[in-house]
Amino acid sequence: MKIKTMLFGILLGISALSHADYGFVDDPDGFVNVRDSNSLKSKVSTRLKNGEAVSCSFEQGDPAFCFAHFSLGSQQDSGFIHKSRINFFKNFQKWHLTQRSKLKANYTSPQNKIEIEVQPAQFKVQDFKKTRPQGETESRYTHYKNKPFFGMDGMVSSKDSMFQLSKITIHFNGQQVIIPAQNLEQYFLPNIPLAKNGLQDFEESEIYSKGQDLYIFNSLANGGAAQYTLMFHIRNGKIVSQQAWSEAI
Repeated sequence: MKIKTMLFGILLGISALSHADYGFVDDPDGFVNVRDSNSLKSKVSTRLKNGEAVSCSFEQGDPAFCFAHFSLGSQQDSGFIHKSRINFFKNFQKWHLTQRSKLKANYTSPQNKIEIEVQPAQFKVQDFKKTRPQGETESRYTHYKNKPFFGMDGMVSSKDSMFQLSKITIHFNGQQVIIPAQNLEQYFLPNIPLAKNGLQDFEESEIYSKGQDLYIFNSLANGGAAQYTLMFHIRNGKIVSQQAWSEAI
């Protein structure tokens, strides 16, 4: 089986995707309609319950709507949502990057800390599996160790060019939560900074907290066709949700 090598010269030449604003559904009705276009008269494609996390782009026409990406279980989807039905973490505490090294990034808020760790990619090609996604005519790599994987755009890249997330340690409200490698090994990212500020992707996480709720958003493989969001929702010291979705339009 031949390994395809990702050409980072091409990635660096690709314009970065539109910046996404993160939020969660907050609708008086308890759910929000996701539509096919930016109009209240357009077809409803699905619904999202309150609390579901989304990433929103406002460059799709009507500024009253955002084009949202999200995940429902193992299914990724996208569509238009009226922005008045999304809470963009109003009145939440935003955490800040306070320390960084080649393989670690620390984020803090008063008396709380999160450490995100990566490692040089370690995998066997035979651990990847091809499938033919619905609506596509050709098979591509979609699973790593039988889990959907992200960060390589359907191909297996050279290990020398990639990181894998390896551990996330959370100290929040007097409790510790550890997300181990077995929960993170399917998430890949380039091992060279693609951002103009020189930061690695894992050094640009957006983290918000309020009360017992903590949200961690990681925008990974930024600026390339494989860009994706990885989100964790922690409440009362437990993982409520772990979701990932492609940011491809």
